[in-house]
Amino acid sequence: MGTDQKISQLQQEIIDGLNRCGLSVKAFAEYCFLEETDHDDATELAKFIEKFKKQLKRSSSSPRIHATLERYREILFCHRDYDRKGTLPPRIVAYPEVGDDFRRSMARTSIAIDEALEKKARLAEEKSFLED
Repeated sequence: MGTDQKISQLQQEIIDGLNRCGLSVKAFAEYCFLEETDHDDATELAKFIEKFKKQLKRSSSSPRIHATLERYREILFCHRDYDRKGTLPPRIVAYPEVGDDFRRSMARTSIAIDEALEKKARLAEEKSFLED
């Protein structure tokens, strides 16, 4: 898999993770900004948010962008809302024998399983609440 495909995959993982947590791109960008810097300059924050949004949308093959997106993904995995959902961070093990179509299909299946488990947990909580 080329660097541009890895970057595309990272972008999608971050977007999927934000959706799972109910976080907006802007809110998470602000969180990353505060994690990465020691100052809270509003102008710098606005620039960072725009740069962050572009990094999630643009195709690239830059190793620097790849490293930056990996750092954002790790920040997301440590975010309290991600942890609160009880979702395990996805870990993809690349096997050269497995094609990209199959890998994407397995990723979709994994997401569907996570969503089904979340729904089951919500229903169990509601049932428990109603019984009390």
